[in-house]
Parts: sequence; structure tokens; C-alpha cells
Amino acid sequence: MSAARITLEAALLKAISDDDSEGIRRLLVPDAPVANLLRLRVKPTFSDAGDESAFFHSIASFGLTFRLGDSALDLAQRSGCAEASRLLREVAHAEGVVSQESRITAEAALLAAIAADDDSALGVVLCGSVLPSYLLKIQVKSTFNDASDDSAFFHPIASYGLRFELGDTPEQLSERNGKAKATAALRLHSAPINSKMLSPKSINVVVRNSVAGNVVAEISADTSWTLGMLQDAMERPAVGCWRFILDSSPLTPGVQLTDLCQEDTDTLQLGVILDQVVPGTYRAVSLSPGYGGRRHRGCISLGLQEDGVLTLELHTTEDGPLPCANIPPELIDVKFKFTGAWTSEPPGIVATFGNGQKDENARAWGRRGQGHDIQIEMNGTLKMILVQGGKLEVVESTKKAVRHILPQNFCSVGTVLLLQTVPSDAT
Repeated sequence: MSAARITLEAALLKAISDDDSEGIRRLLVPDAPVANLLRLRVKPTFSDAGDESAFFHSIASFGLTFRLGDSALDLAQRSGCAEASRLLREVAHAEGVVSQESRITAEAALLAAIAADDDSALGVVLCGSVLPSYLLKIQVKSTFNDASDDSAFFHPIASYGLRFELGDTPEQLSERNGKAKATAALRLHSAPINSKMLSPKSINVVVRNSVAGNVVAEISADTSWTLGMLQDAMERPAVGCWRFILDSSPLTPGVQLTDLCQEDTDTLQLGVILDQVVPGTYRAVSLSPGYGGRRHRGCISLGLQEDGVLTLELHTTEDGPLPCANIPPELIDVKFKFTGAWTSEPPGIVATFGNGQKDENARAWGRRGQGHDIQIEMNGTLKMILVQGGKLEVVESTKKAVRHILPQNFCSVGTVLLLQTVPSDAT
């Protein structure tokens, strides 16, 4: 580990501690190892010059709150450094780096989709903000719940009802458990877009609107750029955001241009479509193990109305149509409804919540079998981005419930919601 790397890390931690976004911006210059800095993790030990993936410095010495496995973005968010969080989130998105919470949430959704042999749910997970190149390479190791080890499953595999052996990847887990549809989907996503390894070089990128056919941008770039970096260099549309596609399939922001280039050309042609958040009903498709070894199902439903009114519902039931979150037994068959407002903020929306209450037609049953009414007051905001057409992913959550009755991962960072219905007058 070089002295320059150690010095740069110290300056980054100091800027985060000071909530100094401009200081961070000055550090993340084009010739700095930005992605490497954003991928550093808090590990049980520090001052280890031989571990390039760990923070060298003591995080506590900078006055930052931390947990094992935290990245620079996690540290900023956990320590309440709003300006630093905002900038680091933008840079991380461009570099294809995600927060610890997003990684863990995506892994849980991946394992749930494998257990259910649900290839469509796998497609949702692998088209989210967490790169398939990360999710498809994690392995079963002798320990779990270690957020500092990016190469290992965080969750216990047995809690998803899956057989396993040490060293298993998601594809091997799927195959070992006879999940034919999931195995086929994982193999499809494992195939690289372009297997050729090209040296970085300058390239002219021509971006066209795939619907209208007009040139949206022509940019001189480097093949080491990611699509997120290319999008940042383009002029942002007045509404919505551009999404890159290849042969009608969406591409994630972390894909590098070198994976899309031909060796014998200096020009890269790319297509984009204009994604916009449309009013309608969105539902979550995620699953976590239930309490007491039971799996409880349900759904999160987000309603966006054209007049800016928002509703958010949590409906829990053991036999619900969509998987949801951890639901304690005493809350089975309960619907909570929260109201608020939403506004467009490219590349997604910001949702602001007011009070919430239990649906009047639902009953909550305690462990002794007695029905009782529940009312919850919730405030705060959720920031969501368009992952691709009809998909919203939570990237920031400051929601708070007065009564801690809802699951902690209810609409947490990494939750992906799919568009289900559109108002009839919007079509």
C-alpha cells in the first residue's frame, strides 16, 4: 500500500467527518483511484498495509460512526453527513459502487428468488443498482453475517431452505437445489457482453435516441469509463433520465465502455431511451426469512397519483401473492396505510410521508389471540431512482415510525418496486 494511497484515504475521511462535499470533490479528480476508494471497507483491524480492500486508518479517530463492512458512503450516511452523502452517492452511482445496505438487500432478494425458482424476480435483482458481476461471484463461506467480506454471502443460506456446500456461488446453489429456471437465468446473466479484454483508449461515443433516432450526445470518452460516468457527461433531460440499452436490453450504470467496444474501431454507437416516472401503482418484490423460522409473505404497494398525492401500504399475510419483508406473527393479515406527497427529482422521485394508520378493515392479532387496533405515525422521506422503465429503487430512506412495529427493512435502501398498473386516463 503506497503512502499516497494512505494520505488520500485520510483526506477523504477528514472531508466526510467535516461534511465537506467540495473537499471530497477536489479529492476525486480523474486520475485518482475513485472506485478503489469507494470500495474500501471497515474491517476488524486497521493499520494493515497489506490489505488494499480495508481502511488503513482508525475510523473512530475521525469521529465517525461505523459498523464492520461500511464503505465511505456508508460512513457518511451513518454519521449524518448529508452533503458528503449526497456527493458520494452520485459518484458511487457513476462508478457502479453501492452501499453496504444495498448489497445486503440485493443478496437477500437474490437468495429468495433462487429459493422460489423465480427467474423474473432474478431479472429484477440483476438489473438493479448492484452489479451482476458482484452478485454472481459471492460464495458460501464458513462464516456469515460478516459485512466486511464482499466475497462471501452475508445471509445464512440454510434460512432460505437451500442445500449448500462451502464455495458455492449463486449458480451452483441454484443447480444443487434443482432450481431449473433460476439456474438458466443465472447462466444467462453470467455470460459477459464481450469477452475480449481491451486496453483503455480514447473513443468517440455517439448516443442516439432509440425511439426518435436523433443524436442525443457525441462525447470523447475513455474505454475505462462506466455508463454512469458517460451519463453524467451528457446533458440531463428536462424530465426523466436517459437509460442505455443494447439490443433492446437495459444496461446497468456500472458497465464499462470497454465491454461494449470492438477492438478495431474508435467509435462506439449506443442507444438510449427516455425513462420517466409515471403515476400508477408500484409493488415491491423482495423476500426475507420470517420470524421463528417461518416465511411470511405480503407486499409493499406504492401509489403515485398525478396530482402529487402518494399512498404507501404494507399488507402482510402468510399466503400473500407477493413476497415482502420480515413480519412478526402478531402482525399477520394487517394492512398499514401511509399518506404523503411525491415530486419528480431526476433521475427519480422524492416521497414525503405524513401520518399512517392501520386499514379500518384489518385486525391485528396478538399472541394470545386477542384483536386490537394499531395506529402508527410515520414521517420522513424516501428517495427513489429509476432503475429502468417501470422500476423504482430506494436509494435513501429517512423514514421513522413512532411505534417500532414495522419491520426494519420495510422500504429500506435497495428495495425495488415494479410498476403494476397505470391510471386509465394516463394511457
